[in-house]
Amino acid sequence: MNDHILKRELLTALLAVLILLNHGSIAQTPASHLSYKVLEQRSIANGGFSRVIVVTKVNPSEADLRALGERLKQDTKSDRNAFIWVYDDERAARNHRAAASEKLTKKELQYHDRHYFALYSRVANTGHHELQIYPNGFDDNRPFIQVKY
Repeated sequence: MNDHILKRELLTALLAVLILLNHGSIAQTPASHLSYKVLEQRSIANGGFSRVIVVTKVNPSEADLRALGERLKQDTKSDRNAFIWVYDDERAARNHRAAASEKLTKKELQYHDRHYFALYSRVANTGHHELQIYPNGFDDNRPFIQVKY
């Protein structure tokens, strides 16, 4: 075999290895992380907090919300309790308390529910730890996705 053919085969093999390595690293890239802003936070008497957050992506996907759940799980691992309401719209998030106490008009409540996408909750005393995902916004008549931790 001449030197030219050997070099070409060696370069081809090296290129193939680089392509496989690059493909593997792309395939193993974790799901995108949603960043979020905390609009409201309150302390819980026996440890932990409740929060209302707004994610930076409008209409987040189930995969986005599952990745966010994993992040919230890590962010709250030292807290006894955590309740985090997840929205994709600040106006809807600011109406969180009014919606819970049924003080919104029907139109305002529909707007609120359309932008409410998940509830992360952890209660140390009972072992309760889950993420409820509402893929198309909150609606009492639609099923939700329950992720247990």
